[in-house]
Amino acid sequence: METIDLGKYESRTTYELIELIIKKNEHFGVTSFLVRLYKNNTNTGKSGVKEDPLGAVELINFPVADISTIGTWIDNKYRDGWLVALTSLFKNAKETLYLPVMDFSLPISRESEALLRERMTGVFDLYDNLGRGVLIETNNSYHFMGDTLLTEKQWIVFCANMLLLKHSSETRDIADTRYIGHSLERMYTCIRISEKEGVLPRVLEGIL
Repeated sequence: METIDLGKYESRTTYELIELIIKKNEHFGVTSFLVRLYKNNTNTGKSGVKEDPLGAVELINFPVADISTIGTWIDNKYRDGWLVALTSLFKNAKETLYLPVMDFSLPISRESEALLRERMTGVFDLYDNLGRGVLIETNNSYHFMGDTLLTEKQWIVFCANMLLLKHSSETRDIADTRYIGHSLERMYTCIRISEKEGVLPRVLEGIL
């Protein structure tokens, strides 16, 4: 199965990654994908208000025809005080498809990254229809973005497999279970693709 060519990983942004994924899946005839806008309420030290990345503020169907402008569009939204998240929902004229996206509960560390690579590679070796993907590091956690669009049933199986991922002790969850619960309730996962506190999500080197 063809995989996305990330070239120089450190030079890629998450929205450039979206362009590559759309190109790889062009046989599906995707016309739009869903993005989520939410306010950056991260001043927990001053106001006590905690950011709720799961609380919907505005959902927008971004047209694939305008994909070359997505970087500028995201930057403009960020300057207006919004954070932008990519959801897993991609649409064509006939159906809704799902990009495998996941949020992990492990802290940022070399040990966590190594464990995620080991466990995620094992999952993708078992399920050929999941394609491949990359790990993404944000301010405080790791995430996963696949490169192959799935049917609804395949996406649910993907989420179920993420729930089954365990630490070597078999007592600690690797994926964020609350995140998966909310995602199954609303029927999509999501990942922030805009800057936050001066830091852009970073695509880590190496395809899983």
